[in-house]
Amino acid sequence: MINSEEIIDIGKKYYKSNKIEVQDDSIIFHIDKTENEGTFSLFLDQLNKIGYTAFTDKYPDYRIIVIREYNINKKYALKGLMLFLTVIAMVYTGYSYYEYYSSNLNLYQDLLNGTIYFVIPLLSIMFFREFGRFVALRKNKIKYSFPIFIPSPGLGTLGIITSSHKQFKTEKSMIMAGSYSIIFGFLLSIFMIVFGSLYEPTYLTHATTVNTSIYTLKFPLIFIMVINHIIPVNIMPPPIEMAGYIGLIITSINALPLGFMDGGLIFSALAGKKFFLFSYASLLILVVMSFVYPFFIILIIVALLLGIKGPLPLNNFVHPSRKIVSLAIVVILIAIAGFVPLPFEHNYPGNISVSMPTYFMVNKDDPGNTTFNVTVTNHGSAPITPIFSISKMAFKTISGGSMNIAPGHSAVYEMKLFTYKFNYTGVENYTFNVFAGSTEYKKMLDVYYVKAGQGLGFNNINPITSSNTSSNTNKTPPKYQNTNPLTINARVGQIISFNITNTMNNNVTLHLVSISNHMDTYMYNKNYMINITDDHHLLGNSITLRTDQSFNISLMSQTPGTWVILIYAGNLSGFVTINVSK
Repeated sequence: MINSEEIIDIGKKYYKSNKIEVQDDSIIFHIDKTENEGTFSLFLDQLNKIGYTAFTDKYPDYRIIVIREYNINKKYALKGLMLFLTVIAMVYTGYSYYEYYSSNLNLYQDLLNGTIYFVIPLLSIMFFREFGRFVALRKNKIKYSFPIFIPSPGLGTLGIITSSHKQFKTEKSMIMAGSYSIIFGFLLSIFMIVFGSLYEPTYLTHATTVNTSIYTLKFPLIFIMVINHIIPVNIMPPPIEMAGYIGLIITSINALPLGFMDGGLIFSALAGKKFFLFSYASLLILVVMSFVYPFFIILIIVALLLGIKGPLPLNNFVHPSRKIVSLAIVVILIAIAGFVPLPFEHNYPGNISVSMPTYFMVNKDDPGNTTFNVTVTNHGSAPITPIFSISKMAFKTISGGSMNIAPGHSAVYEMKLFTYKFNYTGVENYTFNVFAGSTEYKKMLDVYYVKAGQGLGFNNINPITSSNTSSNTNKTPPKYQNTNPLTINARVGQIISFNITNTMNNNVTLHLVSISNHMDTYMYNKNYMINITDDHHLLGNSITLRTDQSFNISLMSQTPGTWVILIYAGNLSGFVTINVSK
């Protein structure tokens, strides 16, 4: 039974009632309309002391309903587990990011620096957000309750969701709790971005190369509008700066009007019972986003478990002032400025152009490593610092160029690759990336490894032999032979023929590649010609030759230049150089 006498005595201290109804599980005070927020708060505090709570209702008249305050499970175990998983996800993200950032292979150093320079700044943003919520609740005399952290292996975290076991007293308290959290998180995220870009310990300076392909951060709108015009930002910011960007993104995500998230508190106070429409719309947005970034499913599940309709204030007699409502407008602007639907996406060229070769040949008999030049031009409005990466292979050195390329200017970088000791013959495909500002340039780079004169030749002594002809007509001219590599001199329009014979005791599978530098080149047949003008063109499928079996190939060029036919079979390789003159 409800303690009616004590509750009625408390109620009479604060309200003049027209009628009091005592029921088995509640007491209803019928009162005149009141807009005194402080009175209800004091009344509620007194009820809480004896285990009761109250809420208001306007229909059919102004009423205050008092009910027993039920002991709500505070979910300490769940909150502790989610915080633990979030910290683990942050540590893993920090370790992975620092490893990419520094090109360091020291596990313990990457783990330590990732924790110090990424995890701690990101956790600081999260707890500073909670400090903002604590301040708002303290101002409204509501007891603070620890939130639920949402882990995410990709970003480290997807933010926090309020899980208060004490209901909000007023719409004002809901708006303040959500807004203070968002604003505090936004301010500290911006600070981390600026601080991280300006301050970086010398031993944290990023490598000029990244020895692995990475997904790149897609920057929020505030980067495009403001930050990129103030601070030149790399596609791989320093770890502290990266923590600031992730803090900004998750703060913006948490501003979505969904359930008990910060945005849910704000819009539930403003929209009332119609808030569920905003909540379902936000849920749909997250579902769509989860198809590309699956970890959003974690946020969706927690939001559903806590309830997507959001809380309602105990006192709906009093509505927030314009000053308090303006906080909601600030939060909307923050959400727009920091929101990124797909946080990790490959960005595409827009502000840079890159000039570089699409292929090159490596003669394994020549000592030294391979070098090639890359020219980067900045077409944007702010300075950029390009960072280079190539899959599978580490850069030996990068020289030339500039750390900062001014708008409208170019820089040439000499790339030296580890190719001399690369134990391979044939063709290898690499992905070459240039990261600069918020754009990325990607190009396929083919490297042909040749061991001329070792196992593959063009005479009857070496395992694979070749004879060649060159003529103006279809008549077969006298044969001549050469050692590997073979050089043929021809004129424009001549038919160039040579054959390859397998003299080994086992079958050999040959691959042929035409490298013609945009010369107008063709494979020749009596009935037709095949255009192979591309920079590097694989001539048909692989060819398997039995012992003593030969293969003949005929070619023709309609423009002058130097033409190379690369032939490789396992560890056997060689090439034919064709010099075409007018």
